Amino acid sequence: MNEAEFQRNLTRFKAVLKREKRYLIKNDGEKVTETVSQKEKFIPIFENYDGPVSDKTKAMIDEIQELQSVNLMLTNQAIAFQKTLMDAIQANLKQPSGTYSKYNQMPKESSVSLVDQQA
Repeated sequence: MNEAEFQRNLTRFKAVLKREKRYLIKNDGEKVTETVSQKEKFIPIFENYDGPVSDKTKAMIDEIQELQSVNLMLTNQAIAFQKTLMDAIQANLKQPSGTYSKYNQMPKESSVSLVDQQA
């Protein structure tokens, strides 16, 4: 493979990364999964390239690394948000241990909300 063909592969890979970024921002998990499988197809191409690396190719690689960094940050942000959301739901869904008390009264129900009002 010559450098021009390698650069075409880098351009196609960059397009996949830009799509992945859009899907991460839109929180479209199915599309993100599709782009991951598309990215995996480029691994052997990049691993097996032994040709020359010009300044243009280095600049393309730097752009790809920046996109990968942004996508990783967006992924970590989405995971943190989901964890926070699940923790809030879990804390609000704690049910009383029984429905009757020894005083013949129903236990008081707590209000359920997704916002932690104690913070």
